[in-house]
Amino acid sequence: MELSKVIAPIMPFVSEEVFKNLTNKESVHLELYPECKSDLISEKLNSQMEKTQKIINL
Repeated sequence: MELSKVIAPIMPFVSEEVFKNLTNKESVHLELYPECKSDLISEKLNSQMEKTQKIINL
């Protein structure tokens, strides 16, 4: 179900269909957006991505 919530902003109709077929809830768009798990965040990767974004924006 979390994937349906995450993809809802970019694939609203697909995520809604999947969500409704797998749950008895009204709509994926009425659900809270999933919280990120802080233990899965890589500081090294975040730093590398920030550098990459700065290079791209030059």
